Amino acid sequence: MKKILSACTKRIRQGLDFQFASDNTTACHGDVLEAMQLVNDVPTPPYGECEITKTASDMVRLSLGLEQEDAHVRFVTSGTGGNVLCLSMACSRPYHSIVVSKCAHVATYTVGACENIIGCKVNIIPNDKITASQLRNLLESCSVYPEYSSIPKVVSITQPTEYGEVYSLDELREIKEVAQNFELFIHIDGARLPNACVALGKQSGMHPSQVLKEIGQIADLITFGGAKNGLGVAEAVVIKKHVCSSYVEVKAAMKQIGLVVSKCRFLSSQFIAYLADDLWLKNAEGSHAAASTLFNMLRDGKVSDAKPPVTNQLFVNVTKAQLESLQSKFAVYPWGDETDKGEIPIRIVTSWNTTDESCRELANLL
Repeated sequence: MKKILSACTKRIRQGLDFQFASDNTTACHGDVLEAMQLVNDVPTPPYGECEITKTASDMVRLSLGLEQEDAHVRFVTSGTGGNVLCLSMACSRPYHSIVVSKCAHVATYTVGACENIIGCKVNIIPNDKITASQLRNLLESCSVYPEYSSIPKVVSITQPTEYGEVYSLDELREIKEVAQNFELFIHIDGARLPNACVALGKQSGMHPSQVLKEIGQIADLITFGGAKNGLGVAEAVVIKKHVCSSYVEVKAAMKQIGLVVSKCRFLSSQFIAYLADDLWLKNAEGSHAAASTLFNMLRDGKVSDAKPPVTNQLFVNVTKAQLESLQSKFAVYPWGDETDKGEIPIRIVTSWNTTDESCRELANLL
């Protein structure tokens, strides 16, 4: 085994370095690995009915400012699966629909999973972020001849967006007000939710853990990300009971779409490590610090138009020669259309364990 894996990792290291391609390429935190090891030798009831999973569920609720009677919590292996589960709870009929922005995961990175599995339409607002006024305009247009239009039932908000922007708490509340007026639910697609909480904490002066609780009060459905922030394979799904009161229905939906994990303790134990000592926050702060470090290096070098990062995602325009230089060492991809100056927008993502040395190595290639 060791010989085979050593050979595999050696070949990987001889190729491109993927550490800046995204934050789901990097290591699982040691505390998380330890948590899974601690539960390894403990035979438990399967399918998420064990004490470990129940404890982790309580901890997720507590982190969001919720009580046990407020919400169901389940653990899944992917953000796409978590999003589909959440949205299937809101869209119970094939003539229901989901409202998203043009760069939402649901619209761009899930190969039509919601349309295929849930069977509902996805309404796309052509902006990177949804505004309350845009949502109102869409919902009013759908209500003119409601029998000829799909019926929007939920707004899915990617927080933060794939372009590093965050919805402020006020923006979320404004969207929530419009949604409530039209009887829609709010879903937070939080693959990088900890990063959004750190960013909003800096903007508002509020502690990130309090920001998380505020989001817990605003949202009806939440996909709480872990894999992009130091977990191995685990995301938490939060479904408030006013959306679906039946635990049996939630679990039946999970089973039907292949989300029920037999040895769920290996997922839920990761969230115990994540939440027990604020590892979610420490990791997010680490990735933000790395992004700031890299930004300063780029700004002092040959990239003059780098924008200060809001989260752990940096967006810069580079020449074709600079992109080729970067891609000689790192897996870095174009992120948008070529500019009028002939430059190419790229996205660089830092992680919880990104080092200053790695940042310097990337910056030197420019």
